[in-house]
Amino acid sequence: MECDDTILMERIMERGKHSDRADDNFQTALQRLRTYHKFHRSTIQFLREQHVPIVELDCSVAPDLGTSRQWKGLAYCDIRGFVLIL
Repeated sequence: MECDDTILMERIMERGKHSDRADDNFQTALQRLRTYHKFHRSTIQFLREQHVPIVELDCSVAPDLGTSRQWKGLAYCDIRGFVLIL
């Protein structure tokens, strides 16, 4: 799933306003993003070298629009054997 870091941070901060999760704060979110970027590229590269099919989803649009639109498109695909990187 692809999404701009700024959008992710905004979504996490907004979720933190409405949840009881102590880890929905700026510092924790920033650390999560750093860890993601540290390992994501090498993981994807390894999977591609192993010829594992990868589905890339743009999650930068509003969740109520993007999720339903993207999953609807996948509903017509046979996704067995695919790896979905979250």
